[in-house]
Amino acid sequence: GHGLSYSQFNYSNIRLSSTNIAGDDTITAKVDITNTSKVDGAEVVQLYLHDVKASVPRPAKELKGFDKLWLKAGETKTASFTLTQRDLSFWDVNTNNWLAESGQFEVMIGASVADIRLRKTFDYQHKAKP
Repeated sequence: GHGLSYSQFNYSNIRLSSTNIAGDDTITAKVDITNTSKVDGAEVVQLYLHDVKASVPRPAKELKGFDKLWLKAGETKTASFTLTQRDLSFWDVNTNNWLAESGQFEVMIGASVADIRLRKTFDYQHKAKP
């Protein structure tokens, strides 16, 4: 099963370390998770990435990370994810290499692929290697 628990969790305060990155810069996404129930529990926070306008067909949501948080009743913790150029990339059959295209990316954070709670976008500028 997909592990329904007796605890309920609130997702809030999504933030990105930057709204514009380039080349091999990394970007960190953070989100606060609060156990809003009276029971201690665990939540698996998932981060998906969407390339808003790719030159090739890409999935609408690509899982790029997850973080399991153990929270006491009423407790809040922060889940943190670092995305690299490789996370933005797809395998380019023309160059036989990974390619991260310039453009807008959407970070989606939720409890599952079907339960996205928060979204935030950033821009990526591809820099050619010298």
